[in-house]
Formats: sequence, C-alpha cells, structure tokens
Amino acid sequence: MNKYKKLVGNSLIFAIGNMGSKLVQFVLIPLYSYTLTTSDFGDADFLTQLVYLLTPIIGLELFDAAFRFALDKKEDKIVVFNTTLFPLLIISLVTILITLLLKQIVGSYPVLITGIFLIANIIFAFFSNFIRAIGYVKEFAIAGIVNTVFMGISSCLLLVFFKMGLYGYILSFTIGLVSGCIYIIIAAKLFKFINLKSINKTK
Repeated sequence: MNKYKKLVGNSLIFAIGNMGSKLVQFVLIPLYSYTLTTSDFGDADFLTQLVYLLTPIIGLELFDAAFRFALDKKEDKIVVFNTTLFPLLIISLVTILITLLLKQIVGSYPVLITGIFLIANIIFAFFSNFIRAIGYVKEFAIAGIVNTVFMGISSCLLLVFFKMGLYGYILSFTIGLVSGCIYIIIAAKLFKFINLKSINKTK
C-alpha cells in the first residue's frame, strides 16, 4: 500500500510541477509578443531551439548517463556525480572560450549569453536527473517550478522595465536555470557529493 501511495504522491507532484511550468510559459507568450520585435522574436525562437538541440550534443548525453547509473543501487552515488561533473566543467569552459571567439565574429548576436544559457541548461539537466535518480522526487519537481517562476519574473523585469529585448529574453532563461540549479544544490545538499578524487575514468 505504501508503494502505491508513494506512486500516487510522486505522480501528483510531477503533475503540479508540469502544470505550473506550462501555465507560466503560456502567460508569458503575450509578454514576448508585446516586448519583442518580429525580428527579435524570430531570433529568440531560433536561439532557444538551437540551445535545446545542442544540449544533448554538447553535453554528450552525460546527464542521461548520470541518471542511468545513479538509479543503480550498486553504484556509488558520489562516484557517479563526480565522474559526470568533471567533464561537464571542462565542456563548460570550452563552450565559453568558443562563444568568446564567436562573439568577435558575430557581434550582432547575443552569442556569449546564449553560450551561458546552453551551459546552464546542461548543468540543470544533470542536477535534476541526478537528484531524481537518488530519490529527491519532490525537489526535482520543485526545481522545475523554481526555474520557470524565476524565468517569468526576470522576463517581466528585463523585457518590460529594462527593455533589453533579445538579450533580456535569453538572459531570463539563463536566470531561471541558474535559480533552479541553486535550489537543487541547497535542497538536495549536493555539496556533500563533491569529491573529485572519486572520479572513475573507466565509466
């Protein structure tokens, strides 16, 4: 019976999290239409879709691998966490260097902030997949809500009050993801998993 109660509870948490996120995103559509030009709106859609496309490619699907290994009760969770974290930190550094180079070539596009958005999306995927695998289901769902809410609040501030246009749009997505990561770190106490000596180079 407890197993079924847990299943129902987890399903309810996921449903609330998904509904809350979708609702905020739906409410933001008129805001984007009002504050962004047609050209900026097209660029914004292109850049966000590009980030979502590149996330599994640049991230090497490491966040999915972390989820798979962290689910295995025989695996050391600290080893799984650090074996995934270390290459993602290297990938993040290389991504920043590449975007800094591209910024010199394509000055009109918000290349650097888009690169940071990509990194934040990869790290958020890793953190959220990892905590879901080790049993932090409620925190996983709440992290999604935190991400969306902070993205919505920053969108209103950056687009309406500061009128930052395309740059503000990308920055708001990044702020949401970073906020979600910070919540996960605090709620799931991820610092206790950090130990670079536990990296397993054979995985």
